[in-house]
Amino acid sequence: MTPEGKLKAATLELLKRSGLFWERMQSGKVKVKGGFMNLCKEGTADLVVFPQGCVLWIELKPKGQKTSKDRAEKQAAFAEKVKALGHLHVKAESIEDVKQALEDV
Repeated sequence: MTPEGKLKAATLELLKRSGLFWERMQSGKVKVKGGFMNLCKEGTADLVVFPQGCVLWIELKPKGQKTSKDRAEKQAAFAEKVKALGHLHVKAESIEDVKQALEDV
């Protein structure tokens, strides 16, 4: 399993046990019968969590993982946009980052 896969699995398990309402986000396009289906816009964070009274977006990015310049720019723009709306956004490099973000809300 890739480092991102391991971080994603650990994070999903933590969220399942947390009792919080959350959703996994998928961005880009997928090929379907008859063409393509658009998912969330590129740059959208991997997860959205709804702790009491706030919205927390989590971008899973294991330490050392390379991201293309274009994708990194779209992810940064997304983070700025949701922060401007008063949401929380964290780029999590480890499960400890995710735990800390959940404790801080």
